[in-house]
Amino acid sequence: GRQVDVGVAYLFGQGFEPDDILAFSWLSKSAQNGNPMGMTYLAICYLHGIGTTKNKEYAEKLVTQAAEKYKLISSDPKRVSLPSRIVECWKSFESIESAREGFKKAREE
Repeated sequence: GRQVDVGVAYLFGQGFEPDDILAFSWLSKSAQNGNPMGMTYLAICYLHGIGTTKNKEYAEKLVTQAAEKYKLISSDPKRVSLPSRIVECWKSFESIESAREGFKKAREE
């Protein structure tokens, strides 16, 4: 839980300046510990090259693994599809900067 929270905070710059390397590091730790949301946001890092080299195939693998984890803890189809829905949302942004700006505007509304 906390590792993904710290990673996402660094990803978006919530409370401090965004840091792609630290975001990737914390999200990697979270994913290695089996956190499905950590896997989802790590997939976003690989999809956009945030703190790492772009790797679309590995991003898709992480999304699948995250969905499998959710299947173990929930029978709710919306929860199981959450990783792919989050990643699809991120695909609409051209860059991490445009994503950060879009999510910042959404939080302000």
